[in-house]
Amino acid sequence: MSRVQRVWWEFWLSPVDARRVELVRRGLGLVLLAYVISWGVHIDEWLTPGGFHPSPAADPANAPRFPLLPRAWAAPVGLTYLGVLLAWLGGRLRPWSSWIVWAGVAYVTATDPISAFTINRVFVITLFILAIAPQQTSSTMPAWPLRMLQVLLLTHYAASGLCKMLHGDWLNHTDVLWTQVQGIYMTNAAAWSVRTMPLELWTAMQHAALGFEVTAPLLFSIRRLRAPALAFGLLFHIIIAVTMYKLIYFSAQMVALYLAFVPATWIWTRDDSNLGSQLSS
Repeated sequence: MSRVQRVWWEFWLSPVDARRVELVRRGLGLVLLAYVISWGVHIDEWLTPGGFHPSPAADPANAPRFPLLPRAWAAPVGLTYLGVLLAWLGGRLRPWSSWIVWAGVAYVTATDPISAFTINRVFVITLFILAIAPQQTSSTMPAWPLRMLQVLLLTHYAASGLCKMLHGDWLNHTDVLWTQVQGIYMTNAAAWSVRTMPLELWTAMQHAALGFEVTAPLLFSIRRLRAPALAFGLLFHIIIAVTMYKLIYFSAQMVALYLAFVPATWIWTRDDSNLGSQLSS
């Protein structure tokens, strides 16, 4: 086997601390729990004929791909899903709870694509990875579930940055970010910032955000740069959460995926077996 092949297989299959994957699962599970509770009050609009759903003839791309729920079923189905989600978050009933949680998000995403948008799609991918990951039976596991979560995050950043560069105005104008926060996502904090902060600061933030997204694969891959990248990314998503309405869930998703890059030594010591057993329970 050549050196390149050996490095490739070691990257995907070498043993890693199983608690790292479990930590990501807990982080994403808490974000999903908050998301479900927040949006669950609108379940009629998402999943029943009581909401807006374009017909296949008018808009085949965004029409429901699965049958809508009868309105009388909405509350029971929602409460059942919430119960399964709590069980999965607590590490119970796996692997069945893992697949039910994933199937619920996939169903909602396919039933109301317009409302689901990016947040649901990130959940569909990450929950699928966690569902197919080996069940933790020892202190280590193959690296591939962790690597897939890491690659997902970095691919999302790189694709977003390239899209802004190739198909957007981020390189041609200096007021793109300043303009975008005044749209439908505008919060009170964003309104105050637009009135108060100079345009030059908005321009600097625009270029910093674009540079971070494009170079994220490099920043997160080099160990010496990883801690500054995590710190900048955390600040990056705090600003998104504060200035863009309801995108706090997207920021929380990304930050939960940051846990895939946190070395076990940052959180646990070698002798911290008690905490490890709690996480794997």
